[in-house]
Formats: sequence, C-alpha cells, structure tokens
Amino acid sequence: MRGTFLVPMLLLVGCDRETQVDSDSLSELPVVAITSPLGGQHFGEGTAITFVGTISD
Repeated sequence: MRGTFLVPMLLLVGCDRETQVDSDSLSELPVVAITSPLGGQHFGEGTAITFVGTISD
C-alpha cells in the first residue's frame, strides 16, 4: 500500500487528534475497526477498538 492516510491519534497515543502517517510506517500495525455509541467518526467515551487483521502490501 502506498500513499498518505489520516490515522486517528487515538490509535497511537490515546487522544482524539488526527495526524498524517506515511503508509510505509503502518505496514506492521494492525488494522482496526473503530466503533462508537454515537456513530460516525466520533471518538470519545465508549469508543471501542476492535483488531481485525494486519495491513499487507
């Protein structure tokens, strides 16, 4: 995979800010599905992170 992704910092440092991360640096990180009781892209209390696999080229 190539390109730039917007990755929620929640996955990296536990906050709700977003940062650009080069896809090469994501090659070893698990792919996650993020769900929230409020739906959409809301990250906050009650947010659940479910590991669903790993990124592969």
